[in-house]
Amino acid sequence: MLFRSGTGIFLEKCKAQNVDVFGIDFSVSSVEACLVKHLNASVIKIDGDYTDVTHKRNIIVSFHVLEHLPNPAHLFAQASHWATRDASLWVAVPSNRSLNRLRNIKHIFDEPPHHLTRWTPQALETVGCMNGWVLKQVVFEKLNFRDRLYSLITMDETYKNAK
Repeated sequence: MLFRSGTGIFLEKCKAQNVDVFGIDFSVSSVEACLVKHLNASVIKIDGDYTDVTHKRNIIVSFHVLEHLPNPAHLFAQASHWATRDASLWVAVPSNRSLNRLRNIKHIFDEPPHHLTRWTPQALETVGCMNGWVLKQVVFEKLNFRDRLYSLITMDETYKNAK
């Protein structure tokens, strides 16, 4: 089960590996793009009731969805309804260790209305536990050299004054 299937790139990779995958998305056009590619996908409503899945899943993933939801706990609750007894829930959110956050620099795409919440490992553990999930591991994505360099350069006063 994939929250936010987008236009199906991840679903296609799963299908190519013979993984039985089902995507859901808030965007009608994204789901239509998946269906044109003969991928299993369905439209959902934010904070709607989606317990009518055809069968339970042992892996549920959500890539950069949680921070956009007005009621993020709902994602964990719904995942519990869709999950088999031994299921894993993989959630990716923007890192609380990003250079912008560590230096307390506001970024337009990391503020409302784009991102409604920010997440720490402790917050993920708490909301997950409230919905029957146990946090087993936190993995921080490493920034590539180009992204680190860009972040550092754009924070420099010389760069800021050159505008």
